[in-house]
Amino acid sequence: MPNWKKIALSGSNPEFSSLDVDNSVSAGSLTGSIDFNNLTNSPTLLSSSAQIVANLVNQDVDLGTGDLTVTDLTIDNDIVATNFSGSFLRLDENGTGLRMTNVGAFDNSSGNFRIFSTNDLILATNGDSGTAVTIDQTSKHANFTGAISASAFTGSFTGDGSGLSNVTVSEVATVSDAFTSVTSSTVTHNFGTKNVIVQVFDNSDNIIIPQSITTSTTSSVDIVFDSVTTGRVVVAKGGHIVSGGSYRETVSGSSSYTLTHNLNEDYPLVQSYVSASREQIIPKKIKSNSANEVLVEFDLTFSGTIIVKK
Repeated sequence: MPNWKKIALSGSNPEFSSLDVDNSVSAGSLTGSIDFNNLTNSPTLLSSSAQIVANLVNQDVDLGTGDLTVTDLTIDNDIVATNFSGSFLRLDENGTGLRMTNVGAFDNSSGNFRIFSTNDLILATNGDSGTAVTIDQTSKHANFTGAISASAFTGSFTGDGSGLSNVTVSEVATVSDAFTSVTSSTVTHNFGTKNVIVQVFDNSDNIIIPQSITTSTTSSVDIVFDSVTTGRVVVAKGGHIVSGGSYRETVSGSSSYTLTHNLNEDYPLVQSYVSASREQIIPKKIKSNSANEVLVEFDLTFSGTIIVKK
């Protein structure tokens, strides 16, 4: 049977059930369904609209101003783009992680998740303005914006402790001893030092000045009175953090002051200093009105600082 050939003339609209081409095909446009999976060399996709690619291996993609949506993407080299969106980061257990060399880095080394920074390291919550922790690049000190709460702290503490609250020291730091109708009293405190603070109160909670106070030993003090006296002695260990801390207030213009210290202590230690000379003076009267308030009275108008210590 003869092998017939069809000739397509220019300007005609021929139709072919199938077409085998030995060389290249050049056309202004192609319509219909085209299966790129059967092509040995997939074409470069050029478009200003969004492209959806199911699988793309070893192919260059230039989208111009368009978008690229990828179901599964494996990249061996660099990605350059103005913006990335979506979830595309995964750190394997023993992987090297993602490194950002311009601003810092994080990776997974031997099961430890590490974060690096070229400057200060800042951890934020509630958006980029909600700084929670700042770690100084030089000193490695951490500054917490909020409070630190923990069941226990170990190690050394640096600072004046002025911002600490609810501090409780297990060691006894004060000893109170009552006496009735005596001219002398010996208080055993067992602090192991003569650096102690001693204050004496009568039975009306007024501070009184005894005839003498002697630190006889590192474990006891001796108090002598001018006359028969009833009251109590409070001995505090010097240089010790006392539960709850202290309170100070600068006062002036009066001879009587009521201080609300909120130390929750019925028998606090009270001292007063003159501002100009920094000399300690003894008030005429000190009375503990409650566990959180003391009354301090002077013979004359007093200007200075009153310190209340638990």
